[in-house]
Amino acid sequence: MRDQDEGTRQATGPTRRAMIGSALLAGLVSQLPQIAVSQTPAEMPMSIDPSRSALVLLHYQTDILAIFADAGIDAYVQRMARLAEAARAAGVPVYLVRIGFSPDYREISPNNQNGQMVRSFGLFTGDTIPDALRGPGDTEITAHRVSAFKGTDLDLSLRARGVDTLMMAGITTTGVVFSTLAEASDLDYRILLIADGCFEPDAPAHEALLRVPFATRAEITDTDSLLALL
Repeated sequence: MRDQDEGTRQATGPTRRAMIGSALLAGLVSQLPQIAVSQTPAEMPMSIDPSRSALVLLHYQTDILAIFADAGIDAYVQRMARLAEAARAAGVPVYLVRIGFSPDYREISPNNQNGQMVRSFGLFTGDTIPDALRGPGDTEITAHRVSAFKGTDLDLSLRARGVDTLMMAGITTTGVVFSTLAEASDLDYRILLIADGCFEPDAPAHEALLRVPFATRAEITDTDSLLALL
């Protein structure tokens, strides 16, 4: 054991970094079962303080919903509409965030690879939030980047209301949810991620994100669990 420790100390450059990286990876892998088990909705000791919470629905907008019209997306809209109605009744503000651009896409940098792909679709210049999700007093925000926080007043608006807990869902899991959840975590929000409100056509990618990256930053829950708490 002493010889092994001495070898680790003497290793330099790429070799030492590789050894450290392997050790960190081994430690993470050893924790995967615990992470997966501890974050199931049925076992989550959750509570919601309406005065400190907000429901944030990401990219539930007509152009995106049309893309996934044949993938059962209407069921997601119906679930989120029920949840939004319950949130309003409980005094929880509802935020509806869409991605949008000018007709000439002037907000997209030529250096932004994802933005150039979005531009090639010819979408997101005039679409809207569906009426089924809208309600009196809701806040609608248009973002020019994938994260709902980047370049918007979302964080300012939430903090002005004393909100520190976000009930969050969106389309897609690997897109806006991934980007916004990571930033919300770094901004020190408590996140209740609504798993059955996050749509992703790549099911394995959806499950992989829920299992580790999201589970280390958020409490994974579902629509019925939140309805029972509101």
